[in-house]
This record gives sequence, C-alpha cells and structure tokens, in this order.
Amino acid sequence: MTPPPESWTLQGETAEEILALADLPSLRRIDARQSTEYDALLALRERLPDCEIRWNYVYDGTTYPSDAVELKATTLRGLEEAIRCLPELRYVDLRGVEATIEDLDRLDAVRPGLFFDWVFDFAGARIRTDIPVFSTLRSGFNHRYTDEELYPILKYCRRLRALDLGFNALTDCSLIGELRELEVLILAGNPITDASPLGSLEKLSRLELQRCPKIRSFHFLEKLHAIQELNLCYDQACVDLDFLENMPAFSFGMFKFTDLDSDDFNTWVDRFPDATIILWGSEDATDCGWQTTPRSHAIREAFVNWRHVTAYRGVGDVSYDMTRNIY
Repeated sequence: MTPPPESWTLQGETAEEILALADLPSLRRIDARQSTEYDALLALRERLPDCEIRWNYVYDGTTYPSDAVELKATTLRGLEEAIRCLPELRYVDLRGVEATIEDLDRLDAVRPGLFFDWVFDFAGARIRTDIPVFSTLRSGFNHRYTDEELYPILKYCRRLRALDLGFNALTDCSLIGELRELEVLILAGNPITDASPLGSLEKLSRLELQRCPKIRSFHFLEKLHAIQELNLCYDQACVDLDFLENMPAFSFGMFKFTDLDSDDFNTWVDRFPDATIILWGSEDATDCGWQTTPRSHAIREAFVNWRHVTAYRGVGDVSYDMTRNIY
C-alpha cells in the first residue's frame, strides 16, 4: 500500500486543483514557487496549518518569498496586494514613497498590526514611526491636542517606550492601550473617562494620571504589575489602593485630593515601608520629590530631548544623538 504523500510540487495547477490538496492532510511541504494562484495558496495555507507552503511573489520587479518578514516599498501601486500575498510580513519600509495617513490606514486594514516605517509631519516636526520617545511638552503654547490630531502617533508609532501627552484634550485611550512597549506614560490633565484600555500595558513602570477627575474606575491598575511610580492626585474615583497588592516593585505613589480613606491608606503605608506614599500636602500634584528623583530627571530629559533619543531601553537608560536636528 502506497503511503500518503508528505510533499508536493506544483507546476501549473488550477486554483481548484490546488484547493483539492486540502484533502491530503498528510502533506507537510508544498513547493508552489511556480504558481501564481495566490488566493488558492492562501486558502490552502489556512486549511493545512501544519503544512509548509512556499511560493514567490513579485512586487515592482522584486521577488519576495512567501515567508518574507520585511518589504521595502518602492511604489504604492500593488503594495496592498503584496501585503496580502506575503502572510509573514512584519515590517514595511515606506520611507521611499510619498504616503499619507489615509494610505497607511488602507494598508493596515489589509494586515492589521504591521509595522510601517514611515515619516510624517506633526506640529512642525518630521516624525518617524520608529521613535521610542514622544512628548507634547511645550512652553508658552496652549493648544490642547485632540484624539484626532494625535491619531498618526498613537496608531503608527508602535515602538514608543515613553509617551507624554499631559494636559491635552484626549478622551479615548484605546490606541494608547495598543502601545505594548510603553514603560512611561503621562496622561495628566486630560478629560478621559474610561482608562481601562491602559490595563494591557504590562511593561508600564511609571504612570501619571493626576488631574483626570472624569475617570470612573481604576480597577485596570490591578493588571499593571510592573508599576513603580503612580500619580493619581485629584482623581476622586480612587477610593482604595487594593491594586498595590499586584505591584511588587511599587516605590512612589501620589494620592492627594482623592477619596481614599485615611485608615485604609495607612494600612498600605505599613505594607510598603520602603515606599514613598503621599496623601496629604500642598495643592501641587508633583511636589514631595515626585519630580526630583534620578528616574524623574532621566524621564524629563528624554521628553525634553525626544527628537534626539535614539534608544530607550528603560527608565534612566536613554541614549542620545545630539548631532541630529530632527529625529
């Protein structure tokens, strides 16, 4: 009895013949480099998840294997189809073409989550999507950015590690919750009501949400196990500190002008004897040493010089290239 085949080579089969191979679950390898029936090959790949299927795809004169993870865009023409037919792509270099945010939205819809290396204009600066640090920190400029204005940064700067959007007009945290590399986040002074998307930021070590009185619940903090520093001053929805139970590295907390019960607060002070935890004091939400620790200085330096930050591997571990005027 002939054993079922484990490999197959395509040499011009029709789409129907290719799809018929799904009836051979023994297949482990299919060489489809001579085929251009991409829809059928993609469908077969779904039906035979344990089978390695290889094909080639030609985009603007360059041949890419089906397992290519990077693509350098030379034209927008045909790029959507290339992204669709190269299922392992993770990175698309768009620096060589003129692309708009609408172009990126269209490409992202084909394969959500791809990283697009792109350069765009924002508030008079040229910004690359691979920036690790960004801030709207400014002096003498009162404009408060909206969700719509910040959309390109929040949607496509997916490698951000430190983000300062304090005192803007943000109401929606959904896109921020998708920036999974974030370690530092400042959202103080924004009219946010639902902060629950921030619960997905597992690497977050410093979070500033002071003066966000519209936030209805802080239960999402229970998921942020890496938090070291937390500022919730003037947030009345902060009624307990039970989330500290899941923050073993917690070292500094500011909770002035919240609705915390004094006895409950003192209980947590006793449980974290080496931490600085502030409930009473002046009206300043950033006094009592909040801005004067070595970590705070490193973070502020990164935000002030964000265009020159070339690496951000962690708080206090920032590299600069001050020879460049634009990041």
